[in-house]
Amino acid sequence: MITSVPVGSWTWESGPRFFEGRPPLERGVRVAMAVGSLLADQGLVDGPSTARLEIRVEDDGGPAFLREVTVDGVFAEKPELAPELVQALHEAESAVRGGLRVAVALLAFPGRWTEGEAEHRAERVFSVDVSVWERASDLVTVHTYADAWLTHDLLGHPQPDVRAANAPGLRAALRAVSEFTQCEPDPGNPTWYATPTPTGFEDMPDEEPELLDSWHMFEIPYRSKKLRSRVPPGPEGYQELTESPVRYVAVASGEIVLGYLWAADAAVAAGYEPRNASGEKAFAAGVVWLTRLREAKRRGLSPEQALRGFSSLAEDSVSGRVVAGSEAVAPSLEDLQALSGR
Repeated sequence: MITSVPVGSWTWESGPRFFEGRPPLERGVRVAMAVGSLLADQGLVDGPSTARLEIRVEDDGGPAFLREVTVDGVFAEKPELAPELVQALHEAESAVRGGLRVAVALLAFPGRWTEGEAEHRAERVFSVDVSVWERASDLVTVHTYADAWLTHDLLGHPQPDVRAANAPGLRAALRAVSEFTQCEPDPGNPTWYATPTPTGFEDMPDEEPELLDSWHMFEIPYRSKKLRSRVPPGPEGYQELTESPVRYVAVASGEIVLGYLWAADAAVAAGYEPRNASGEKAFAAGVVWLTRLREAKRRGLSPEQALRGFSSLAEDSVSGRVVAGSEAVAPSLEDLQALSGR
């Protein structure tokens, strides 16, 4: 399953100062790309990353520049960067007023993992952020958003075969980053989901699955709040929760499923569950669909009438489209929320 916040993180205080002579933010990007290539060497990362750039300056300590761009091409440290990234770096460096405090480059990487004979892919399995300080060592942090390395999945069920297939790759990648930075990792604090160690994650205790179900205890409330906070104020919508079965359809952009629209007339309820594996695009689409649901409620449509009506809408660059033939019934909203984590 894929979470919207990290399952665990590791930080290295880099010994060498890589790419000396280049502007700080570019150095951070190049280090993050080099670390991404180490993850790719273990088969954990596959595809172009998304870069988030930030510069903080001495005068106020706040972000002077923030931008997201898509990095084309491979991850290896290469002399030529994608043109749009070069432009973003130039604009970021030019925006600095006052003394530089720290430049932060964060790259989010798609990746793969295996479950039995099936291989899965998500748009954000790892992210790497590099903080380049003016008067201190650089910090390199690797975050993972997948549960494939854990003894139990996020619903609390043991998964020994999944862990055996995937955890060695994570262990090898962490060791490779340690060799690259010439220091040992500092595992981050325990998260809602797991406790990181220098080589991966601690084993979880054998308890009843419902006691380890961090997906419904933590992930669902967090991402629901995150999504609702982005929806502009407006008229009252349908109920957001139900105990009854829900009818749902998949929403996609191209071939990528962004999330699931659902409706339950019995409870006058409807909503949207983002598919975390699709990254931030899933949340951006959700803002549009929740606004449309609210408008359908204002027009007097039942939740399932609204759901059927959406199937005729043309594909939008942000919201995507309803996938023809995807309508199905989930036994409960919780079952659909579990599906959205795949």
